[in-house]
Amino acid sequence: MKKLLVTFLGILLLTGCTNEKTVSSEKPVPDSTSKVESSKSATEENNKIVTEQNERLIDLPEYAVLVEKISLDTHNATVETDNPGTRIILFENNNGVKAYKSIFVKNDNRLKIIKLDDDGLIYNDIVNR
Repeated sequence: MKKLLVTFLGILLLTGCTNEKTVSSEKPVPDSTSKVESSKSATEENNKIVTEQNERLIDLPEYAVLVEKISLDTHNATVETDNPGTRIILFENNNGVKAYKSIFVKNDNRLKIIKLDDDGLIYNDIVNR
């Protein structure tokens, strides 16, 4: 009787653990065209947002130099400090990595642009209004 009970419980356990869905060994092949298109549209949308956010920089005296030295289409500007003496702006690339830092000394109209990787200081001069 005990053997029959153990056998019955074993069969019940095995049937309870099995999955009734048929598992296919074939993996679905993703549609690479739609992936590329969605990647393009995401990049275009991101560039549009970056451009709109950077439009607030147009009225700044250092804007002409920033446009010349930094691709504002692909870098998002964040004003970190804007006090009566200095303005510090950080520029992030599309991946969210900080790539550039600009320091504008208002009293002297001096602008410094620093590339945050190995290049270091890429601009240091007085900006004409």
